[in-house]
Amino acid sequence: MSSTIAQRYAKALFAASVEPAQMELIHRDLELVGQLLKDSPVLARFLENPIIPTIKCRAVLSAVFHGKIDALTYRFLLFLATKKRLPYLKSICIFGGCLYDEARGILKAQCLTARALTQDTTLLVTDYLKERFKKDIKIQYTIDHRLLGGVKIRIGDTVYDYSLQAQLKEFQQAVMNA
Repeated sequence: MSSTIAQRYAKALFAASVEPAQMELIHRDLELVGQLLKDSPVLARFLENPIIPTIKCRAVLSAVFHGKIDALTYRFLLFLATKKRLPYLKSICIFGGCLYDEARGILKAQCLTARALTQDTTLLVTDYLKERFKKDIKIQYTIDHRLLGGVKIRIGDTVYDYSLQAQLKEFQQAVMNA
């Protein structure tokens, strides 16, 4: 339920931006707000607390963000405070980033590896994915010590398993079927 609400608010904010430059500003602002909420758990808990009166939340938002972010984004934050939707702000920031990437044709991928990849290998993986999907790629690399070798790439709900374990299972199946 909460992700649906966050998605709707993020879509509404991006729909309100009339020109691409403003979409760029909104994206930058949502990244800033999301990072601030991550870096300041006290602020995040304060804004998420339903007991705190709306006027106090709006005052804190004004003190923290007025003049530092785009006017549309600022009004949006005040609107969220009025509607008691600030508990969804972190999720709205995340979905806003996804919407921005989607609008720009950027594909997000997560790459799990057994060890840290060299810069050359990272570039090879990125180039391979760009060629395969014909889109710009943003890759988040994560080390998974459970892997023996190879990589697992997750794009959306699809996992491409190029790990050593997957290759050994494939070999085992081929031997058993022969």
